Amino acid sequence: MVSKEEIEDCRGRLQECRSATPQDPKRILSIFEELSKKPISVEILHTTGIGKEVNDRFFKNHADQEVREHCTELVRKWKDFALGKSVSAAPAAAPAQNKLDSPPPRKPEKSVSAAPAAAPEQKKPDSPPPRKPQKRAAEKPAKQAVKSPKKTSGPNEELAKLFDELSSFEFKKGGTSKFAGVAYKNVAATLRGLDEKVISGKSIAHLKGVGKETVKKIDQYIETGSIERLEKYRNGED
Repeated sequence: MVSKEEIEDCRGRLQECRSATPQDPKRILSIFEELSKKPISVEILHTTGIGKEVNDRFFKNHADQEVREHCTELVRKWKDFALGKSVSAAPAAAPAQNKLDSPPPRKPEKSVSAAPAAAPEQKKPDSPPPRKPQKRAAEKPAKQAVKSPKKTSGPNEELAKLFDELSSFEFKKGGTSKFAGVAYKNVAATLRGLDEKVISGKSIAHLKGVGKETVKKIDQYIETGSIERLEKYRNGED
């Protein structure tokens, strides 16, 4: 487990970044990346105040999109970890339930042996039921056929797919790129939720998760029909 002194050192460097002029986004990102790799305990989170420091407005509203995304992801990760500590005791109840479940199989053996004469009567009513599951099975594909167009019939589906593809490339790169992957995935979901076709990046710049870089990529797609960064990934240039 990481020491309290290491985390306090990271907190001190982040405080220096907040007061530094000019701002250095790369230095902030390197500290965030360092923190994301350290196994921090809930106790250290509370005693060092690192959670409050990372969640400071300076980083949440930073001019650099990657800094904002890394800040959001790191805070979410620590919150999930803190909540998960309280659930860790639940699996211990599983063995006790398994012991209680073992006796019931003996009861059906007694009830079946006591009524052998009822078997031929059950065969007659059992013949119609197979038709019902067939009808239900036929209804399921029909429902799926109705649902499937919803995923691909939106006015911005083509653009959303490009951001999905960008997201997959970022996740494959790993490291800090996974934060960009999460951001692109959220942009794709936002585009699919719009009822009107996007005509420019600025028209949706006010929506949550749509940053300056996203606006540029949308404008690039509208003007040229492609996204430069995605084309580089496809060609193996980046």
